[in-house]
Amino acid sequence: MNNGKKNYKFKICILTSGFPRYEGDLSGNFILSLTKELIKRGLGVFVLAPHAPKVKRSEELDGIKVHRFPYFFPFALQKLCYGSGIPANIRHSLLAKLQLPFFFFFQLFSLIWLIKKEKINIVNSHWMVAQGLNGALAKKILGIRHISTVHSAGLFALKRFPFGRYISRFIVRNSDHIITVSSFVKSNLDKLIGYNTRAIVCPMGIDISTFIPKDRVSLREKYNMREKYILLFVGRLVEKKGAEYLIDAMRIVRNELPDLKLLIAGTGNLERRLKEKVKKSNLFSYVSFLGVVKHEDLIDYYNICDLLILPAIFDKYGHTETLGMVILEAMSCGKPVIASNIGGIPESVKDGYNGLLTIPKNPADIADKIVKALTQFDLEEMGERARRTARRYSWEEISKKYKEVMKEVSMVNRRVKK
Repeated sequence: MNNGKKNYKFKICILTSGFPRYEGDLSGNFILSLTKELIKRGLGVFVLAPHAPKVKRSEELDGIKVHRFPYFFPFALQKLCYGSGIPANIRHSLLAKLQLPFFFFFQLFSLIWLIKKEKINIVNSHWMVAQGLNGALAKKILGIRHISTVHSAGLFALKRFPFGRYISRFIVRNSDHIITVSSFVKSNLDKLIGYNTRAIVCPMGIDISTFIPKDRVSLREKYNMREKYILLFVGRLVEKKGAEYLIDAMRIVRNELPDLKLLIAGTGNLERRLKEKVKKSNLFSYVSFLGVVKHEDLIDYYNICDLLILPAIFDKYGHTETLGMVILEAMSCGKPVIASNIGGIPESVKDGYNGLLTIPKNPADIADKIVKALTQFDLEEMGERARRTARRYSWEEISKKYKEVMKEVSMVNRRVKK
């Protein structure tokens, strides 16, 4: 199907710094899912995302016209985006840090070009830096309608900038609507701005038709999992995910439940350090690093495990989990979750109902909650409640809210002001 030949009432540009580069790539996968749902609802959608080495500049994926803008030359030296994410990349690479102004300029230039070429009506920016700022500038320059979706990473970055409050106010005042992905993010945005932004809370969703319960016994046989209990951690191996505290907790748990294994799915800049920690703690037979896991295999691992563990923390830059998409994915597969009582996590994990909440940076408490969950709770019943929770976050429900917002701003030139 060629979207360019359809006469849409209005066209939308999704402006993002993360979008899958190839089949199976999980970078910005939730943006792809949102875009697909908007197309199902009859909207004309274009995506503007950063280019990456060996990736097409323009292509059409499932009816989505994707444009990728290069921001540094030669292309092979583009280091700012993807991988561990922009915040981590600029902390660990001087070249990535130097590319920030080029990224900002080429993104704005490409956005203005795309708006004029495709006659875009609405820009929906994801993350305040740099997309929210460039979306606001495009509105200022071209009079385009702008919806800013605020995620935690861009917001926390602005909190550290010398003029972050003024940049945030500029973005908010040059947005026709503000969407935050959790109540936690909305609260932090309002504090930074200094007044109630009247933002609506609409989290990113999950595909509840894909993340479904499967036969656990047959999957354990398929993957040769013989242990009585299986724990699962899914996520980038970066500071805010708190994986090191889970490994410390495993030293305690193995003494009470020795027939147990922790599976760690993901990669990141802390991978080597975490593997060394496992080695020094003599946890070889209790912890396995899976590396990058394909989407279909990830669903299997959710079903194999007894519990998903997300021991998130505030990192030294103030970042933490907005909501935790892996929490919702595991819940959709009928799995209870043990996660830190931090950030937006308590908005989905209800202590004693669909999981247990732990004290951040406290291996003893993490270990205690793991043992209690495995020995004192009915995990099947708790998992059923978790699946009911996940249904509230289905893409069908989330995309419906997005379409309502887009319909509203397409008809009324509304501006969010103090």
